[in-house]
Amino acid sequence: MSTTPRAASESLARQFFACITDHDLAGLRDLLAEDFVMVYGTAEYDAATFIDNEATYLELFPDLRYAVDDLRATAELVAVRCTVTGTHEGSDGPGVFADVDATGNEFEVVSTNVLHVADGRVTELWSEWDALGMYEQLGLVRVEAA
Repeated sequence: MSTTPRAASESLARQFFACITDHDLAGLRDLLAEDFVMVYGTAEYDAATFIDNEATYLELFPDLRYAVDDLRATAELVAVRCTVTGTHEGSDGPGVFADVDATGNEFEVVSTNVLHVADGRVTELWSEWDALGMYEQLGLVRVEAA
């Protein structure tokens, strides 16, 4: 029985998030097209930078986990909503984590992602997640009620 293009794209998206959860960055890299681009907000990252960023997050959050809550696929596009959890156990990362000791605090946020798939590889990832909620749960920022 052959796999439909839609089913193949769905499987690829599930593998993508499983590789991050399993700390399998080599496997994750194998799922990316040579011209892969990740778009987060207004920033764009190539495959090497994306993998480096994921490695850093796995150092900061050794138990980082992406649980796929909902997934909708066509042959070329996959929309994925995940619950992302982790415990801040690493120190001195990039950006807001610079010069920050591990807090030991846990976080849980939602991530919304759209993957573009071609020739059995992920060519683009568009990702948004509740960064402010994560930073607040980790104790890195305090959000006052209006």
